[in-house]
Amino acid sequence: MPFPAARGFRVGGLLLAAVLAGPALPFPAIACTLWAAAGEAVEGGGALVAKNRDFRPDHRQEIALLRPRQGWAALVLRAVGGAAPGIKAGINERGLVILSATAGEVPAELRRSSGAEPGLLRRLLSGCGGIDEVLREIERFRRPVFYLLGDRRGVAAIEVAPDGGLAVERLASGTLHHANHYRWLMAEASLRPPSVSSRAREARIAGWLATEPGPFTAEDFLRWSRDRSNGPDRSLWRTGRNASAVRTLATWIARIPPRGDPELIVRIADPGEPERFCRIPVGESLWRTAGSAMPAGSLLCPPHLPPDADSASTRLTAPVDRPDRSLPAGGHPRGAGL
Repeated sequence: MPFPAARGFRVGGLLLAAVLAGPALPFPAIACTLWAAAGEAVEGGGALVAKNRDFRPDHRQEIALLRPRQGWAALVLRAVGGAAPGIKAGINERGLVILSATAGEVPAELRRSSGAEPGLLRRLLSGCGGIDEVLREIERFRRPVFYLLGDRRGVAAIEVAPDGGLAVERLASGTLHHANHYRWLMAEASLRPPSVSSRAREARIAGWLATEPGPFTAEDFLRWSRDRSNGPDRSLWRTGRNASAVRTLATWIARIPPRGDPELIVRIADPGEPERFCRIPVGESLWRTAGSAMPAGSLLCPPHLPPDADSASTRLTAPVDRPDRSLPAGGHPRGAGL
């Protein structure tokens, strides 16, 4: 497909930039780990897209329902309060997933001054029905951030450099992964080297994707997301070195089948609160929920459910009062109920 030529980008094996090199330094990473599988790499086909969200424990999180007047409804993971509030992950009624991760080599002040478009994830989730439509909007990606996308037909990763350079890796079948350092794009020499944590987490998830037998399931991704075996900062589920240190606060796993209702697996670990763990049928939840904000302890993600117990999963199984409509494979009619 055609891509904008105004800035450098990479598609598949083509890279129009130099690769960042340099030693890894042990500065703390405010970070996340992203990974995905698609096509023949997923049991039953479609896509699996996952994020372990790492940040300082200075805020709470909620699952929020976005119902714009025009466009697609979506479920999102939203940080409330703290140093970086806003949407951190989302899936819309067409089965498009958008996840983001910090570019840890870029200092915070440079990220803040990048001229990013406010509310970009919200607008992409409401306005785009799949990866192709997101990529047609790629000139809107200005902030140095890493993105992982998924839909019923594949997955994609996007890197955005501080100078506006872009890299896109798109797969219909196979696996992708990303931590918090540039893998494909050039970054300015004045930026920080990759953190030890980012390198270690990328190596762990890359190893599992390369060596564990596939095709993969959501349960495989959930098992990896719980990894604590490499210490407080180098495991996928980071526990932090002290009470105020960066640690993993949430897991977001989306299973997007070729047809039918996508499913979310969400684990939320807000500071000072019991962990929440739930399984959410996306289409059912979009029709069932009347409100717009669903705190972690709500119907969709009830409290006091230990994430490692089989009984912890909750599904929306009660009858859903919704119109008798003919739904497309991707979800509900555009604008219905919005």
